Amino acid sequence: MRPEPFTPSKAMSNIVGGPQPIIIPLSCLAEYMTSGYARQRTVLQEFKYPQSDTSQARIKYYQDARDTLYSYHKNHLDRSWLTHQAVSLESLSAVEQGNRRTRLEHNARALRAYEKFFGSKSYEVLTLPKWKLTFSSVKVVVRPDLYVAENDLPKAIKFEFGTKVPKPELIKIISQCMLEAAHQAGNSLPSGSVLFFDVPRGAIHKGARIGALMKRNIEAACLSIEAIWPTI
Repeated sequence: MRPEPFTPSKAMSNIVGGPQPIIIPLSCLAEYMTSGYARQRTVLQEFKYPQSDTSQARIKYYQDARDTLYSYHKNHLDRSWLTHQAVSLESLSAVEQGNRRTRLEHNARALRAYEKFFGSKSYEVLTLPKWKLTFSSVKVVVRPDLYVAENDLPKAIKFEFGTKVPKPELIKIISQCMLEAAHQAGNSLPSGSVLFFDVPRGAIHKGARIGALMKRNIEAACLSIEAIWPTI
């Protein structure tokens, strides 16, 4: 199943009666924990109101690249196909303006980088899992961008396509939470099977178990989110 953009309102609509839990994606938690106070409120606002134009633009910014990589591995295509798709996006961007043009250019850049650094990888695409972590009333939805088998070993992959180098703490939060969520769901993935692909830099970071300090920091962040959520 192809990954879909996160839509917290859809998840909340299935809950009947009682106070609704706060439901956020792992990317929201990670960015919240690695941002200053002013930015933290903006991050939460974008995910609390996912249908706003700003939120939709953010959530779907690299959806073209994600969909393309899903199809690439699902259908075992030649790596030259990635270059062709990048050229197609660049051609589309040439007739666009403003933010849409920039978004298409960035998705094309992401595909070219993936082809350069990871185009030789071959995976069997598996059904995408939906994991979660719960801290107090905050439910963190954990979804890999790809869930695959390589040499019969399952692997959960998260992509980073941005031009800015991701903060080491953000990488730790995402990779450790992915592994913890998998284990809580009964999936005994080894740490080496949870992978954070920093695509523009051609780097792969492996997961690790959540340590006591990281768990305390996440719990503190979720308590802070609980307090701020009603005010935004």
